Order: sequence, then C-alpha cells, then structure tokens
Amino acid sequence: MAEYGKFGKYLEEQNGKPLYIKFEEIEKILGEKLPDSAYKHREWWSNSESHPLMKIVLSKNWKSENVLIQSKFVEFHNTTESSLLQFLKYHMKIMKNYQPIVFKILLENKNHITNIPEIRKKFQELNFDRGTFVGSGERPLGNSAIDSVRTSMASDFISFPEGTSKGDVKLIQKNYLFKGNPFNELEIKKCLKICGEKIIKHHADNLMNPENQCYFIQAGKDGKYLKEFKANNIKPMPGMTVTETFEAKMQGILSTARTNLNKIIEEKVDESTHLINSARAGAGDKILNIVLMSGFVGQTDLRGDRINFGYKDRTIAHFDKGDLGPRAHGFITNGYADGLDAVELFFTSITGRDNFMDTAMRTPKSGYMQRRLVNAMQDLKVAYDGTVRDSSRKIIQFSFGGDNVDVSKSDKGGILRE
Repeated sequence: MAEYGKFGKYLEEQNGKPLYIKFEEIEKILGEKLPDSAYKHREWWSNSESHPLMKIVLSKNWKSENVLIQSKFVEFHNTTESSLLQFLKYHMKIMKNYQPIVFKILLENKNHITNIPEIRKKFQELNFDRGTFVGSGERPLGNSAIDSVRTSMASDFISFPEGTSKGDVKLIQKNYLFKGNPFNELEIKKCLKICGEKIIKHHADNLMNPENQCYFIQAGKDGKYLKEFKANNIKPMPGMTVTETFEAKMQGILSTARTNLNKIIEEKVDESTHLINSARAGAGDKILNIVLMSGFVGQTDLRGDRINFGYKDRTIAHFDKGDLGPRAHGFITNGYADGLDAVELFFTSITGRDNFMDTAMRTPKSGYMQRRLVNAMQDLKVAYDGTVRDSSRKIIQFSFGGDNVDVSKSDKGGILRE
C-alpha cells in the first residue's frame, strides 16, 4: 500500500492535466512490479476501491479511462471540476446574457483570445434585445453592454484591455476564488453547454410580453391571469364560464411562447445546416422541428385545451392541489435535444396517445361516411329541366345546389365561361 502511495503523489504533481502512461512507467514510479492480473485483466484498472492502486487513485480525485491491455497503456483523468466550470455552473450572472456570450466566444476561439469588436458583433448576433444596442449620442454601438460585462466579470477568468476598442480580451488562469485547477481543456464542451443554456434561458424568460406576467419557466408563480382568476376578476367571454375563459386565455398566452421562439430561430439559425436546407426545400422538415429539438416543446394541447384532468384538484400527484400554473398543466420547458423530465414526458405521452387514437379512429369513420354518402347519392342526376332527380324520377331539388352552380366550374359562386 505504501508503494502505491507514491503514484498518488505523482498524480498530485500533474496539476489536473490528463495522464497518458504505460504500465512500465507506473512500475518505475512505484519502484516495484505490478501484479500479473494488471497485465491480464482490464478489471484490475476499474474505478473501484477493491484494488489497492485504484483506491489510491480514486482518493486523489482521479479515475482511469481507456485501458489498453495489449498495448500496456492506461489513461488517468482528474475528476475535480475546474474553477472555471464551477464559476459557470454556480456563480455566473446572466446580465442580459452578456457574460455567457463573452465566455462562449473565448472558449470557441483558438488560444481563447478575442477582442472588443468581435464581442460587440457577437452581442448583436446572439442578443435579441435589439433595443439595448441602439447607439446613444457619441457612444459606439454596444459599448454600454461591454462595460457592464467588464465591471461584473470575475478577474480570475477574463482580462479586458483598458481601452474600449484596442487590445485583446483573454481567458486567464488565475485562481483566487476557487480551489483546484483553474481551467481544464477537457471541460470546454461542458462550459459551452452551460453558456448556451444560459443564453437560451434569457431569451425564453423574455419571450412572453411582460405585461402578461405569465411565468412559464417556474411553475406555480402567480401571473396576471392567475391573480385575476383567484380574485374572481376575470370577465367571462360570450358562451363561456369564468373557468373556461381563464383556461382559454392561459392556453393562448402560453402557446405564443413557442411561436415567438420559432420566429427567432428562423431569423437566426445557420442556413448551412441540413435541417434548415430540408425545411426550406419543403422536404418534410420544418422550423418547428428545430424549435422542439433546440428550444422547448411549449404548451401541450389536448383537443384545444390544457391538460386539466387527473387526480382531484390536480393533474398528477407531483403538484399541489389547486395549482393552476403552466407546468402543472402541461407546459414543457425542455427540448428534445436536452431531454424531457419525467413529468414533461408523462404530459407529452397523454397528448401523443390522444392524437394517435384520434387519427386511428377518424380514418375509418371518415372513410365509412364517404362510402355511405356515395351509396346514397349514386343515382342522383340533373335532369334536362334543371331539377335534381333520382332513378325513379322523383324530384330531390328544383335546382342543383339551390343556385344551379357547379362548384367545380365556378369562382366564388360565379360561373366560369370557357
């Protein structure tokens, strides 16, 4: 066990960088030979405390990957999250989505360096609040946004030049706020995913008209219609009860969220992608499919209404009784790319099955109805005097269709003359 401890100290000296090492090199570090099972069985290198070497490795927050027995080679990776990933996960502020955009640019660029003009350009591309970037006086477009990021950014990760137009903006690797490796190249995908989610969430939060105050991201919060309904201040629409009016308004306002996101994605999406090319060509794909994958599914529709049945005073047991919020009645905030949670999947299954059964039942019914109509009217014809008669010459109509106009040869009721 003492000899294996030497390898633990060796891992600590790597500063979180991935370690690619051969078995014989490990033996040199340990000062003794590895057991025969390490050369024969991949399981000896598994991330389990049942083996003395791997117990030391796991205790140092490392794990083994890609064990090649024939090549006598193994990889070790640090499992401790870098301070940058911790900052993006738990401490980054959206700030009208400026911070995530800056991190996104730096992480995507080579050597993680950018400049103020590139940041300004990305602000205009990725931030859909166009009013923020209207030039005011002598200030260049977007400088107020850049200043807000400059003052709010943690100096441990990004360095800005003193000027507003010259100099590089860099991703730096200081480590004042967090313990552990400040930056890990292997975590770039995770960091980019977090930045993308923050940007999308900002736009989703602002899709709804603020005056409606309908919080569809956080279920259960009171919006305008919820407050009016609870205070009994909703004026019923003609032919509807107060509850039906409330549901109709909620269904309408929640349905606009996906419609607005559809417009945004159609305007901003990369035209070179195969899905867009397919949608533009009319080959079956639509922009809606991209919205459902990359954005969110939105409000489920069950025969024109929200989902309102289930248990007493609630749809399912996961919600409080009397909860009239969006999520409790089938609003889905996730997209198919990220995946739906259990509640959202359940609501989607309800509407999916209803649509499936509706299609399955409607097809034979409509076919049978057409057959009955054809059989009932197959002997009707227009006689020479303009009346419609059956096979026994009984008059069914004194004029065909009441106006003697053949709809297949008319335009808006008028007769087309050839």
